[in-house]
Amino acid sequence: MKQKKLPIMEPIVNTYTSYGALFSILPKSAFSWVMNNFIQLNFVYEWNMATFDYHRMLMSNCPSIDYYEETEEMLMQRKEGIREAIVNGINRNDYLFIYGDRYYIRAAAEYGKYHVPHEIFVYGYDLNENLVYIADNFQQGKFIFTSCTFDELTDAYSKMDSDISFLHTVRYLKVHDNEYCKLNIRQIINGLEAYVNSYESFDILGNPPKRIYGVEVIDYILSQVLNANGGEIDIRFFHLLYEHKLLMEKRVNHLIEFNYIQASDIDIDRYKELKLTTLSLRNLVIKYNILRDKDLQDRIYNKLKMIQQIDIEMLSHLIWVLKKQG
Repeated sequence: MKQKKLPIMEPIVNTYTSYGALFSILPKSAFSWVMNNFIQLNFVYEWNMATFDYHRMLMSNCPSIDYYEETEEMLMQRKEGIREAIVNGINRNDYLFIYGDRYYIRAAAEYGKYHVPHEIFVYGYDLNENLVYIADNFQQGKFIFTSCTFDELTDAYSKMDSDISFLHTVRYLKVHDNEYCKLNIRQIINGLEAYVNSYESFDILGNPPKRIYGVEVIDYILSQVLNANGGEIDIRFFHLLYEHKLLMEKRVNHLIEFNYIQASDIDIDRYKELKLTTLSLRNLVIKYNILRDKDLQDRIYNKLKMIQQIDIEMLSHLIWVLKKQG
């Protein structure tokens, strides 16, 4: 086989490459799993980033994804380089999730400038054109589907200046329908309560990096905005917050549609309004990062503080409604 592309779609969640990859291949049967999860937020100091809870486990724990890994040593034992791993994986209908140095990828803003080991999602190849079809947050954090040459990707993978085995592990993702994952109201309530009350999540891996949870993450970001002093504000959190509200609106609509809650008990328009408010806030941060204007900084702070207050009020009410119905 000389060429093959696996199916993809535009992901509704894509703050990070792993989210964009996952949401670009999830089947409809995974919707309940999405609704059960993606509620709690945390901020990991070591990573200097806010994420959905269990950030590194979401892909491997999705019931609609068969997930397995190969270390670099395993590939070498089979005399299979990254090129062969990609071709053979795609031919088995496996998407690949690897790390590579963006310095070698022409589609990346960092190309030829500085070294950035980063996630890369692979969904196809064309041997006739010597191309690999890839996706990543290549352009100033924007998730895009594009292509690179096999040579670029081989260099990006093999020339990473790191001995961390995690970065050299190749991950394979095979999609299948899973009708067994149902909406779990208790899990949703637990997630909402953890978010509103900033409860610490249970960590099955042990010794997790230091982090904060739930609405306390917003407190931390507020302090960063307050002390920006003309410096750049990290846009990633504001895009994540928008996606959090987008999924929350979908979650509440789904709960109403399937009679888990009554429409008369929830003002769904407020969820839509909050989603649009967080979108406008994200755009305001983009504008600030261009102009570095103090008035814009103050507006960002005040709008984020307002969103936090509304968020707590609305989700506390949703918890009450779900418990009343249950």
